[in-house]
Amino acid sequence: MVGTSRIVVLINRSSVTSMSALSHVSDIESAFGAAGVQASVDVVDPRELPATIGLWWAGQDRPDAVVVAGGDRTVNRAAGAIAGTDVVMGVLPIGTFNRFAQDLGIPTDLERAVGTLTSARVETVDVGEVNGLVFVNQVGGTLPDVAPRLESVRRWPVPPVVLSAPGGVVRRGLRASDVVVRCGRHRFTPDRIRAELSCGLLDVSVSDGDDGRIELSELTLSSSARSLRLTVDGMPTRLSTPLRIRIRPRSLRVLAPSR
Repeated sequence: MVGTSRIVVLINRSSVTSMSALSHVSDIESAFGAAGVQASVDVVDPRELPATIGLWWAGQDRPDAVVVAGGDRTVNRAAGAIAGTDVVMGVLPIGTFNRFAQDLGIPTDLERAVGTLTSARVETVDVGEVNGLVFVNQVGGTLPDVAPRLESVRRWPVPPVVLSAPGGVVRRGLRASDVVVRCGRHRFTPDRIRAELSCGLLDVSVSDGDDGRIELSELTLSSSARSLRLTVDGMPTRLSTPLRIRIRPRSLRVLAPSR
């Protein structure tokens, strides 16, 4: 890492089994040590992740970066706590779904991921926000590789919604499941990699028969229903209506390889 000699790695306890936790700690310490970087590695409860990051960053022995080890849910919890602060976050993708790490260009192989992180630079990227909740990937729908695990999502009620935006864009007659809002501009290849990490835009897909796509900085989804059930970074979530969704430009500091 540019100018970095010491980091903290926090492993999401839910991303590993108790039997493999010690092995993960040892392997991660060894991989960073081989790269000449001192790493303090700990396994934490996901509910305690935001507070643990805050304690490390506010301490006298502040590390140069905090690396979270897990999948997209781990990243979501961490990003929700540190977006808008000066905390530098790295991602070590050891979870089931690792879409954000993929967008950053972090490999899933441990040694290659550590090699990428140790030579990375600090980049400030956009995040999204829906009703005060931060998301790094998308709101609505399901990520392609998550869908098979979320069969219950298919059975959720799909009340009608109205999409509106300050620029005068209004779409009526939509179902909640028609709308997917992604951070940044995407390349719609099969893996749907995020093409731009800090463009200040949301990529909105509307599947109401014309496969429309809209780029906006903010939008509102209104409905006669009091709340909507949808996914936030792949996590089933119930949110009160209206849903107010916006981009938060350059509000998350991350370790990313040079592009």
